[in-house]
Amino acid sequence: MTDAVVNLRTKMSENGIDAVILTGGANRRYFSGFTGSSGTALITHDECIFMTDSRYTIQSRQQCLGFEVKELYGRAMLDFMNDYCVRNSIKHIWIDEESLTYAQYESFFRAFGVAVDFQDGARYFAQIRMIKSAEEAEIMKTAAKMAGEAFMATVREMKVGMSELQVAELFEKHVLDLDAKTSFIIVASGENAALPHHEGNERKIGYGDIVTVDFGIIYKGYNSDCTRTFAVGDIPDELKHIYNIVKKAQHDAACQVGPGKCCGDLDKIARDIISEAGYGEYFGHSLGHSLGLDIHEMPSLSKNNSALLQPGMFVTVEPGIYIEGLGGVRIEDTLMVTENGFVNITEDVPKSLYIREF
Repeated sequence: MTDAVVNLRTKMSENGIDAVILTGGANRRYFSGFTGSSGTALITHDECIFMTDSRYTIQSRQQCLGFEVKELYGRAMLDFMNDYCVRNSIKHIWIDEESLTYAQYESFFRAFGVAVDFQDGARYFAQIRMIKSAEEAEIMKTAAKMAGEAFMATVREMKVGMSELQVAELFEKHVLDLDAKTSFIIVASGENAALPHHEGNERKIGYGDIVTVDFGIIYKGYNSDCTRTFAVGDIPDELKHIYNIVKKAQHDAACQVGPGKCCGDLDKIARDIISEAGYGEYFGHSLGHSLGLDIHEMPSLSKNNSALLQPGMFVTVEPGIYIEGLGGVRIEDTLMVTENGFVNITEDVPKSLYIREF
């Protein structure tokens, strides 16, 4: 039995839950180990059952350790689960509404009727996933290292006159060379850097541009996340000033990450620095977020979040300033919370404004 299932059963006992049904997404993978696209996990206090169709029977037997695998799907699966719940007096079930389709939800209600009380367990699943195991931590460190290597290879080959899309394609190529896959890549140059989630286009990068690159890969199912902003040649003085403000805000907030630290207080550290410099209105998003199998997980480092950091959490620290018509700056690291503070798993990626000569 995996630690994930042990922790889940503890949460179930604390909340009077008899069973959990997982139909897809990161939660199904986390608790069952299954990486395919079709299957349903049923977890009770005494049994773990994984149901899938013939395409995934062998795969699920290999991946779903501790689960009894049954080749069941569609109506047969629903009939089995309904009968199982009746025989085992199961009344209260957690489901993952974040990955459950409306059709699946309707099917469950028709199959089980009023005898079962379905409740959304997503919040509890997320709480368990917040703390990464030693194995997960090593995977995430490797993902961050590989992403940094792909980014630096991209920057070394980047040329003035390339479009944002060409730079993104170059990054994707280097990720593939490392036997990983791209999670996302945002390349925002010049005035486009004022858009935190800019969709790259054919704009050509030229001298005098500031360029923000937000990049992440997926390695063994886990996400990395890092952002660097750099100059192509000489840039306007205001952008240099903004860069230094964001760099200080990012550094000072990151240095305070550690166990017991309040998420909202960390956001305030960066926000106060940016506001006191006169740019508060240009920092609109939260300081950061957690990540793992999903790129955004609990907890968020937002100003209204009173949650406390715990060892084993991974969080991003990514303040930014964005000014329409001028450009913007965001600097982001991913930090692993430890017993005594943090480890910056993206520290190998240079933060210099002039990351190379163009």
